[in-house]
Amino acid sequence: MQYYIGIDGGGTKTEFLLADERERVLARVLKGGSNPNDIGIEKTCAVLKEGIEEIAGGIPKTDLHIFAGISGAGVGENAERLSELLKQDYPSAKVTSDLMNAIEICLGNKDGLAVICGTGISCSIVQGGIYKTVGGYGYLFEDGGSGYAYGRDALKAVLRYEDGFGAQTVLTKRVHEKLGDTVRNSLGKILLGGKATVASFAPLVFEGNTACDGVCEQIIERNLDCTVTLVKDALTVAANVKNVSFMGGITKEKLFREKINETFENKYKIYFCEEQPVYGALRLAIKGAKK
Repeated sequence: MQYYIGIDGGGTKTEFLLADERERVLARVLKGGSNPNDIGIEKTCAVLKEGIEEIAGGIPKTDLHIFAGISGAGVGENAERLSELLKQDYPSAKVTSDLMNAIEICLGNKDGLAVICGTGISCSIVQGGIYKTVGGYGYLFEDGGSGYAYGRDALKAVLRYEDGFGAQTVLTKRVHEKLGDTVRNSLGKILLGGKATVASFAPLVFEGNTACDGVCEQIIERNLDCTVTLVKDALTVAANVKNVSFMGGITKEKLFREKINETFENKYKIYFCEEQPVYGALRLAIKGAKK
């Protein structure tokens, strides 16, 4: 009996799916973030092994076919190093960027762009089976458009208000309630929590916007413009591409979809992917085993 494990790892969470040889999903496991640029190669490997061991149970390792698309794995030699470490226990394991999960879900065998707007933001161009990543440099270098950027801007707005020169905003009450204190008093906790903690404040911006809050509106407008710029830049590199797909928590917001459609729908086929990217990883595990 052969079994397949698909893994989608991000800065906030890592999801595992197990399927049998009839491609029936048998189990799902959720773990913490696994971006090696955030926590290091060794800790990423530990998260992956822990999840695999939990979901696989007593299945012989030689019967497992594993594909892991991990945020940050596309940087430097991260994917190669993670693959080598996993193969010590799981010979069939393959690790690549999480963009591959998105490409499989959003584009399948079609050429186009696959854009992820999760904790981070990145874009992959697919043309004739060749992949090129645009953006995805990490939060230290990005302009905006990610969950981290929305959350960072929310916290900055409240900090400015706390200091006495920022505009009044509904974010102040909502952020204070989430923290149980002021942002200034919570800076140590926020910094310790890292990227995922900052990104967790992103939903408050969209919630605040429904109350017609000017600060929330400005944050959303600025970050949407950053996303549009990334896509436009990618399209200058990808001549003749017609399919543009989006995946990630931010892409589910109504304002996000309205902005994207308003900007691109007359020239491109726009897809908003509803299926979770871990299913893309599972399909790639199955495809890899059947080659």
